[in-house]
Order: sequence, then C-alpha cells, then structure tokens
Amino acid sequence: MVDIDGTVADTQPRIRDICERHHVTVDEWGEKHVNDFLAPGMIAKDVPFPKAKVLTRMMAVGTADVVFLTGRSERGRAETVAWLSQHLGMPKDIPLFMREDDDKRPTVACKMDIFKRKVIPRYRGRLFVFLDDDEELLKRYAEKGVALLAPDCWQTLVSPRGSKAP
Repeated sequence: MVDIDGTVADTQPRIRDICERHHVTVDEWGEKHVNDFLAPGMIAKDVPFPKAKVLTRMMAVGTADVVFLTGRSERGRAETVAWLSQHLGMPKDIPLFMREDDDKRPTVACKMDIFKRKVIPRYRGRLFVFLDDDEELLKRYAEKGVALLAPDCWQTLVSPRGSKAP
C-alpha cells in the first residue's frame, strides 16, 4: 500500500507555493487550497523521490502487488495515473484507490475507510506493507501490517545502487 503525496511524489514545492500565495500554513488549509493543489496541470509538476521510483519498480516486477491509496479525490485520477506511469513506470491499470470527489473527511478517516471497505476485501489474507508520510495514519496501519514512514524509509529500503538493502 503506497501513498502518493509526500511518499513517492515530492509535493513540497507545490505546497510551499500554495501556502505562500495564500499566506497560510498547511494546518490552515481549506477547500480552496485543496482545489489549488489538485488543479489541472499541478500534479504533473511533482517530481518523484528517486529511491521511491527504484523500489516501486522493483516491487512491481517482483512478487509484491503494488497498490496505491491516496487522499486525492477521483477528479485527479487521470492525471495521477499518467504521473504514476510516466514517473514510476507503473502500468495504466495499477490499482489506485482514491477518495470520492465529495468526501471532505480528514485524510486519516477517509483512507482507513477506503482500506477497510475496498482494499481488504480485494486482498484478503495478504500481508500489507504500508508506505506513507502521515504518522497518525501509520499508527493505524501498524495494526494491519508493517507500516513504514516515507520518505525516510526509502533510505533504508534501497541501497545506493538501487538493489534491496540487506
């Protein structure tokens, strides 16, 4: 289970730009800021974390099922799929779970609900490894499998040559 924003996609430049333009902190974000974050063309500006790119490709060609679960809304699906394909080499039909467009719940509640309702039934009996940058969410994920804090985890999961760390 791989998150996107802040986990495989470095969204910090985009977040800083929105905060500076609106004179807010991320904690003060509202619907307008989220809309700016997901505006057409904005997702394409993100750059992948290099080691995230290496590991997700390794997982995809190995025995792991790579599944993305993001707090982004469905309205950004086409751009998100294009970004995953272009930057991470993921197939266009990669499993990608997203919030409904009208879902305004906090990300933790939304993602846990999607995980319980949609992911668990599809992957019942599987071991889950969660890669996410949200520490609160990782605490909840740890009850369901192995939870790793991104992007810090990329340093320990992938060696400098791009092979699995010992």
